Amino acid sequence: MFTLRLVQHLREEKCEATLLNMNKVHENANMTSQFCNVPIIRFHLPFIKQIEKIDNLLLRLGIDFSIKYFLQKHQLKNFIVKHKYNIVHTHSIQIDHLVSSIRKENSFFKHVVTVHGDYSSEYRRMEKKIRSVWLNLSKKLELLKKHVDYWVLLSEEHEIFFRKVMQIRYNYSKVYNGFSDTYRRLDDSNIKAFTQNEFVFGMIARGEKEKGWQVLIDVFNKLPVQSKLILAGESKYLDALRQKYFTNKKILFTGFYPDPVGLLSNIDVLVLPTLYPFESLPTVIIEALYSGVTVIASDIHEIKTMITDPASAELAGFLIPFNGTSIDENELYSKMLYLYENPRLLDDFSQVAKRAFLKFDMKKCIQNYIDIYIRLLQD
Repeated sequence: MFTLRLVQHLREEKCEATLLNMNKVHENANMTSQFCNVPIIRFHLPFIKQIEKIDNLLLRLGIDFSIKYFLQKHQLKNFIVKHKYNIVHTHSIQIDHLVSSIRKENSFFKHVVTVHGDYSSEYRRMEKKIRSVWLNLSKKLELLKKHVDYWVLLSEEHEIFFRKVMQIRYNYSKVYNGFSDTYRRLDDSNIKAFTQNEFVFGMIARGEKEKGWQVLIDVFNKLPVQSKLILAGESKYLDALRQKYFTNKKILFTGFYPDPVGLLSNIDVLVLPTLYPFESLPTVIIEALYSGVTVIASDIHEIKTMITDPASAELAGFLIPFNGTSIDENELYSKMLYLYENPRLLDDFSQVAKRAFLKFDMKKCIQNYIDIYIRLLQD
């Protein structure tokens, strides 16, 4: 979603920008359809499922070669050369590496990377010898170090990782993702009927187990019966939870929701009890701050700074201590119950949230990126 917004606003600032989707099979059409004015180039490989099966077999055999990666590199290299882009800006570690390998051979363009948390995650997997989609990570990181022209980091955790592990102390800066409300409003009568005259907690996130879905459900089920819970996300994991709690009329699973800001207008408190140790800058927290919604979230890396009003140092809600693998469910229950019993506090937290949001102003974000691009092109 951020890359879509980034391209949209760059174009509004008269920058010629295009979004490249490396695999159209995995595109979320509900998301991209909201950006009809953003030009999207969609790459596709024939027999992609068969290719991915072969690549998975090669990985299990310890062979550091990917057919998909090889073909995508050829595809992307021809495209970049043909269109002679000045800047190629990537947002995923594997695509970062793919473009860096092209940059090694073709120096006519500059390569910018925005790090979204996957570097620390992949490095931890390597350290713990957990099976990954990559082999020889250290070698790949070295290539990235040599051929990425500029790094954009989102959090203090990223800065620590880049200084200590990547040994990079220059050519990077910390830039918060900007937010602008580009969602089309949905007139959802089902949501309104479900939330009417109730105190509503909500969670919106990727459908991964580590986001803490089960933790939230367990804690919520201990709360008074007058409260409701909305869970918005899409995955096989969430489908299983939906089946598990099918008879619980206090919980609503929405699936992927294309208008999270509209959904947040029906929620009293956003809860993000994430157990993912490399959270960088959760978009849903930015959306909650924009909407003036109180936040309860795990205290991981940048989240505290996100919900803090810099001027007053007040928080737009509560933080739950995180020990690296879990959070204190009793503490989460205590904070959720406290807000349920003291709803008048929500107005105060709402004002703090709106002030805390100002650090995510999209105009500031876009100007930061334009300054980076101009600086690189002048080198």
